[in-house]
Amino acid sequence: MEKNKEKINVLINAYACSPNWGSELGIGWNWVVNLSKYCNLYIINEGEWKAEIEEALKDIPHKENIHFYFLPVSYIKGASFKHTFFVLSKNALNTIQARFHPRVKQAFRHSDVLIASGVGIQKKIKALFKEDAVLINDTGSKVIPFPIDKQPPKKGEEFHILWVGKFDYRKQLELVTGTGMSYARPDGINVISLASLGK
Repeated sequence: MEKNKEKINVLINAYACSPNWGSELGIGWNWVVNLSKYCNLYIINEGEWKAEIEEALKDIPHKENIHFYFLPVSYIKGASFKHTFFVLSKNALNTIQARFHPRVKQAFRHSDVLIASGVGIQKKIKALFKEDAVLINDTGSKVIPFPIDKQPPKKGEEFHILWVGKFDYRKQLELVTGTGMSYARPDGINVISLASLGK
């Protein structure tokens, strides 16, 4: 599969995706990096980590297969006023506690080793406490080789969307369905199929 047209085209809704963070951000990045070896990727991303992503892409061997589309959609779009207030307040309190809470400072003073789960956390520790942390990413991916034999889609062929995860405002399912519907045209793929694993 040396030519792009012979690869599968995959749309990824990686709203949270960054090369320098762990958790959901790191998982999204690992999906992109590993799938890019075998597929053409079109990734929807919120754009907060655009600079980090574009810098990291320079060193990715298969970067020609990676196409990011940055959409400035707030991660709390669709949430109620109560939940929006809760999320924003929690983020503000976390920032204040990290900087000023005595117990946080005491924990750092009494620690023999500091471990960061991502580059972003490592940098925050350095900035706030002037300490070096060991980087141990909490995300990873095991690649299992398998043959891919996919022909270009024919007119009238189904466009399958597999949704894995929760159905709530944070995941922005409407971005996926909206993009998928753009393929529902008479001269192209005109049947959309949505399967879900989650609730």
